[in-house]
Amino acid sequence: MAVTGLVLAGGKSSRMKTNKAELLFGDKTLQQRSVDLLHSVGLSDVLISRNGCHANADYLPDIYPNRGPLGGIYSALKHTANDLLVVAIDMPLLNRALLTRLLNFYEQQKIHNKTMNLAHFSQFPLPIYINNNQVTQHYLRATLSAIDSNCSIKQFIKTCHGESLASSQTDAFSNINTPVQYNQLCKTHGINQFKKEVINHD
Repeated sequence: MAVTGLVLAGGKSSRMKTNKAELLFGDKTLQQRSVDLLHSVGLSDVLISRNGCHANADYLPDIYPNRGPLGGIYSALKHTANDLLVVAIDMPLLNRALLTRLLNFYEQQKIHNKTMNLAHFSQFPLPIYINNNQVTQHYLRATLSAIDSNCSIKQFIKTCHGESLASSQTDAFSNINTPVQYNQLCKTHGINQFKKEVINHD
């Protein structure tokens, strides 16, 4: 199967008070950890959806700006003919074993002639495997071009009939949106490289 990795790094980071993509977790930024994670499961082609991409050729611009994660996903589907494996930069505990399980799950269903538009873990919209087909592209184009539409990934999964698999590694899906969450996660994992500008925010 031909699969391209997509890192969603385009959030406004309004609650974090600083760009989450550049936060350190260990010796790497959250963005670099996500890119390396996708490479670790054998994906040589990795795209990055991020704000300010017009100023950096390494970032994929949104066809429909300011429409959230679905805008980045749709732009990636139009950019490549491959399926997508999508991760978000604010999930630093996501690991290779989980992504491998997700890829294998999709491939096994295909072997049994079961066509799936989407695959993800139960109760968690990300990470997600997306079949680059007319169903997913049509839904995203219609949703993103409509005013006041529901641009959530959960609605995308529900409408396009995504399949899910269970996982007991619930901590691996933790995401960080605030300075408190970020600093607590660093503390829990014995990481001391706090970004000074986020330490004192509530």
